[in-house]
Amino acid sequence: MLHFLISSLVLAVAILIVSSMMDGIRCKSFGTAFVVALVMAFVQAGAYLFTCGLSEGLKWLTLGLVAFLINAFGLFLADQFLDDFEIDKRQSIFVAAIGVTLVNLGLRILLPGV
Repeated sequence: MLHFLISSLVLAVAILIVSSMMDGIRCKSFGTAFVVALVMAFVQAGAYLFTCGLSEGLKWLTLGLVAFLINAFGLFLADQFLDDFEIDKRQSIFVAAIGVTLVNLGLRILLPGV
């Protein structure tokens, strides 16, 4: 549970960083970014359960493309259901997913064990 919370906090920071760098994404507060991170974490967990653990192997085989697609779907869902989080253009979701995936990876490298 603690690992899930820390991972969600790291993902929330990644979302805030990307939203501050991109004009097409508006995130009202850190709380909103944390809720978006929770939505994305549940999408990631669902994808993991749905594929019965194959997603880790697919991430390695596709060099992270599966993680990118899962993050894009999570951002899309968060955009649809949360009023305080908006992504203006649909192509911005994919750019944001790339940014969130890369920033999240960088934060995980800087903070090993998270």
